[in-house]
Amino acid sequence: MLGDALLHKVTLDLIRVVRAQLRHLLLEKYNMTPNKWPSGNTCFLVAKDHGQTDELVAVKYIKRGEKVIHMVDRVGIWHKLPVIIGIAYLGIRRHLHQRYNLFHVGKMTGKESDVKEIWYRTADGKCNHQQDDLIGSQGTFFGRNMPPSTSAYGVLDPHPSLVASKLLERKKFKDNGKQFNMIACSWIQFMIHDWVDHLEDTNQMEIIGVGEEENIASNGCPLKSFKFFKTKKVPTFTPQINFGCLNTRTPWWDGSVVYGNNNEGMTRVRSFKDGKLKISKDMLLEHDEKGIPISGDIRNCWAGFSLLQALFVKEHNVVCDMLKPSLLKYGLLGKRIKDMFGHICGPLLSGLVGLKKPRDHGIPYSLTEEFVSVYRMHSLLPEKFILRDIKSTPSKLKCPPIIEEIPMEEMIGKEGEKRLSKIGLEQMLVSLGHQACGELSLWNYPTWMRNLIAHDINGEDRPQPIDMAALEIYRDRERGVARYNEFRRNLLMVPITKWEDLTCDEEAIEALNEVYGDDVEKLDLLVGLHAEKKIKGFAIIAAKQPRPKMGIKDLLRFMKPYIEPIHIKKYAGKRVGIDAYSWLHKGAYSCSMELCLNSDGEKKLKYIDYFMHRINLLRHHKITPVVVFDGGNVPCKSTTEQDRHRRRISNREIAMAKLKEGNVSAATEFFQKAISVTPQMAHQLIQILRSENIEFVVAPYEADAQLAYLSNLEPEQGGISAVITEDSDLIAYGCETILFKMDRYGNGEEILLDNVFNSKKGRTPSFQNFDKELLTGMCVLAGCDFLPSVPGIGIAKSYAIVSKYRNLDRVLSVLKLEKGSQMPEDYPKSFREAVAVFQHAQIYDVDMKMLKHMKPLPEKLLQSLDGELDFLGPELPPSIATAIAEGKMDPISMEAFDRIPSSKSHTAPIRIQTSGQPPRVEAPMVSARESCFVTFSKKAKQVDNTGNHFYLKLYQHACILTFFCLFILTENHNKVLNERNCTNKIEALQKLVVPSSTIQETLVTTSTTMEITKSPLKLKVPNNNPFKRKILDQTQAHSNQRKYQNSDSTHVEDVEGSTMISCDDKLSLSEACRKRKLEETTPCCVIISEEISGVTQVENSEVFESQESVKLKINNNSGMKNKMSVGKKKGGAIKTLKNSSSNSLDSKKSSILNFFSRV
Repeated sequence: MLGDALLHKVTLDLIRVVRAQLRHLLLEKYNMTPNKWPSGNTCFLVAKDHGQTDELVAVKYIKRGEKVIHMVDRVGIWHKLPVIIGIAYLGIRRHLHQRYNLFHVGKMTGKESDVKEIWYRTADGKCNHQQDDLIGSQGTFFGRNMPPSTSAYGVLDPHPSLVASKLLERKKFKDNGKQFNMIACSWIQFMIHDWVDHLEDTNQMEIIGVGEEENIASNGCPLKSFKFFKTKKVPTFTPQINFGCLNTRTPWWDGSVVYGNNNEGMTRVRSFKDGKLKISKDMLLEHDEKGIPISGDIRNCWAGFSLLQALFVKEHNVVCDMLKPSLLKYGLLGKRIKDMFGHICGPLLSGLVGLKKPRDHGIPYSLTEEFVSVYRMHSLLPEKFILRDIKSTPSKLKCPPIIEEIPMEEMIGKEGEKRLSKIGLEQMLVSLGHQACGELSLWNYPTWMRNLIAHDINGEDRPQPIDMAALEIYRDRERGVARYNEFRRNLLMVPITKWEDLTCDEEAIEALNEVYGDDVEKLDLLVGLHAEKKIKGFAIIAAKQPRPKMGIKDLLRFMKPYIEPIHIKKYAGKRVGIDAYSWLHKGAYSCSMELCLNSDGEKKLKYIDYFMHRINLLRHHKITPVVVFDGGNVPCKSTTEQDRHRRRISNREIAMAKLKEGNVSAATEFFQKAISVTPQMAHQLIQILRSENIEFVVAPYEADAQLAYLSNLEPEQGGISAVITEDSDLIAYGCETILFKMDRYGNGEEILLDNVFNSKKGRTPSFQNFDKELLTGMCVLAGCDFLPSVPGIGIAKSYAIVSKYRNLDRVLSVLKLEKGSQMPEDYPKSFREAVAVFQHAQIYDVDMKMLKHMKPLPEKLLQSLDGELDFLGPELPPSIATAIAEGKMDPISMEAFDRIPSSKSHTAPIRIQTSGQPPRVEAPMVSARESCFVTFSKKAKQVDNTGNHFYLKLYQHACILTFFCLFILTENHNKVLNERNCTNKIEALQKLVVPSSTIQETLVTTSTTMEITKSPLKLKVPNNNPFKRKILDQTQAHSNQRKYQNSDSTHVEDVEGSTMISCDDKLSLSEACRKRKLEETTPCCVIISEEISGVTQVENSEVFESQESVKLKINNNSGMKNKMSVGKKKGGAIKTLKNSSSNSLDSKKSSILNFFSRV
């Protein structure tokens, strides 16, 4: 009470301040003059627009206080203000709306209620108001929050079916996360059926679809035409509002949805026994002989709505049982309760009930036409009702498993009542509670409601279906509800002047332009409410999941004319490729916090459930899925990946801070932005796919390139018919058929590249004169992961330039002239490289089991790039490429998955039950030469990501190291054989024997010719090496011990500044190999075919050093000379390799053999 008085005083003070400026505001801002200044709520304005003077526009402006609230609204900060100031702002608004935004329709025709004769509210809502017994009763007028609109636009401008098809009809179901479940959705309908329903006329109207009869379906209209009854307009006999609409329900919150809106309805539901209502034995509503439920309101009902009616009937009957013992003394009981609480509490706790007179704000109570319009929330309804099993065995998952997904058409009317009877109250209630309702946004209106059989007031089906989405647009126009911009003005809100004021969604802006043009005044209220920017937490909107920014910016929006809705069953019997990481990213959002915090439990593996649900959906429709995973990153993408990595780290830090504050919802939002799909996560999924016999392949680099390559193959060659992805890069790669935005039901969007290049005349944008190279160039020019765009160049601008010049070289020349100051100097070269990545990326050939390019490299391209192809990524040896493709090796770290220590994997072991236990992944057979390549490839990725011959030089150094080790082994193998004595340590080492092949190769160098003949070797490996190896040979060679002098070694430095290795002066290979190219050094490599064992439990070993620490120590020796020495040990000559430097690395931890034997 005190707060209301304070707000009232503040408002009056504001009125005094702005009164002097009122006339100026009206004349300047709205071009209107005051016509009438009444003392009450009626304040109309006369228009002076386009010379139409003295024409009454049914628009009422709240003028006092306008400047204050507009000042806040224009900045858009009221919800960010301190709580006290924000409440004051809302209080001012509420006061102004209560004073100036309530209009009574019709005359006061009732009489004063006789409380002695009737001291209760009647069934039809009469006798609730002492001054007028008709207020709030059935059959009274709807009120108004603003005068009826007199818009110049007709009820068919634009056509309601066109608005429904272009802006409302659901493309893909969008739910609102955890904000609202289906119980809440049913509750909203339950309240609306208690309050409002318009009286219909006996005259029928017919709306015909847009366009010619043969083109109606192509324009998106499900019905060629549909008929419905007009809203009955009743004269009000008042000068200001000439007509009104009658409410066939009681606008009080009086439970009429359960008890009925009149005596006839109440008699129908009563059992006339102990005051109870009718209910069936299964605790659901009873039905009459026609199958129609017996309840207070039965029009347009569905199973969820009927469930709440039954629940309230049960509650009513329970209250009756509780009061039954006191029925005889009810009058005395009621009087005692009233006297006690009336004196103790008074109006302070009783609220409006305790007031001496009702607070009507100057007009009789009613619900308004505008109230009905803003409660149009059919977008909350899903396409399918998800039925869950409540009898399943308890599990750690809180959500019961899904039994069936029932189309919503089967849950409405009589059919829905039958379904509900089979399901039962408890199972239905649990299922509703676990299903999220839809989001109130564009393109989320249920498709099944556009071909709906509606009910009459008695619950009977009407003969013809209606398009509910189009009908709702028509109803608002028919009843004189203001359109969106006029609606905002009437509520003293800042009107929009362009579509960008309404929304930031570029796709929505394009659709609004298509339907309404540039005229924002045409915008319908329903469309505007669904399209406008939402304040987080203030509306029923989706819990937005952050989508990774993948692909070409705005490309899908630009190519929307070529995108068609589709269901996945179209590809039944065919092979369909899947971009695995796109599904993994979306699945990881549901468990982002668990993944980032590395928590235990099955919830962390929800991304696998998400993935397998969609895999099973494809298999249900007889589709063969082919899953393709991403591999390593190409060098030209390193900048993009680094930026993403920095953003993920930043978001994780913010999430952790929010979590410490206790703000879990905000923390979850940032955890979703911090999530990263790792090869370990992909490997866990691969194990499931392998156990389910689902075909998969890990691409050497980009999965998009592998998918595009497969889409160009014939099915008998292992090709695929389409690709499911969220990445628009597939268009730039030239993939023939792409499916985007596939939901859990199989609905999605399809784009056919053939339709793009052979588009019909008149379709814009037109690609008739494009080929795949020009299309790729257009995409690169607009900005992609491999190359950012030039400032000021977006997808539309890049299309215009490429379509005008039709030559990429000319495009670059024009850009240099127009944007020379904003272009980096190396942009032309980077542009050609990015185009080459899209056209000639390295992919894995399953038949040949090796890498190759998507398309052969033309000589012209090689010349333009000076033969430098490092930007495509290093060429992997066949066995490495095969191990990666088969999911046996991490494509980033180049380590076999069964050799990665568990501490390196942030995910927990798989605990998902499948049809069979996934087989253990065998370690790939990798040769020593390829092992050398893997080790130094890893090191190279950590040191430098820039390319530019870096991998070539690293490989040359790796060859030098290989030759050096072979030289040491050859010179000293007899020494090793003689040292096989009977000591305990050597006996323990015999348990670690693995077979090794012989060494046979001829090594020719510029300074030394060395021939290694095929001969068995015995190799003793340092005790601290976790990859113990021993050559299997029974021959005992006897030779004299030879002494070796330590020789100074030269060090070979990488061009980037880090020392790689020291080698013997006698070999002199460093300078020679440094100058050679890859094709010259490859024949000189000694091929060592030997098997490398997995990690084995080593007896008597002392220290196991990680590979990272070995690399670190080698890097720390940069710029210092290393010495190799062969020493002697008591009891036998045992050769050891010591790395002498200023840091004196321990021989047990820095052995060359120890380093080289790792994978």
